[in-house]
Amino acid sequence: MLYGMSAMIRRDEWTEEDKKRLLQEIEKAHREWLLAQDMLNQMDTPDLIDYSIYAFKAAEAKYMYLYKLGKLVGINVSRFRPQGE
Repeated sequence: MLYGMSAMIRRDEWTEEDKKRLLQEIEKAHREWLLAQDMLNQMDTPDLIDYSIYAFKAAEAKYMYLYKLGKLVGINVSRFRPQGE
């Protein structure tokens, strides 16, 4: 039930196993986002700057989607809170 689910999914439709898997995906996406951010900040090769921006934006979109979904279904995601939220 992880990907492709509607935003209308009710909190009580999620099993503990679903929530556990989602939390693992949030943790993974958070790590990927931080790595992409570091790569972008350290990039000094003009040919790879566009790639770094793309990788960062893609990782950020995935992370934010999963983070918001976690909040929606009642998972404590506070340790993964994005800056500025």
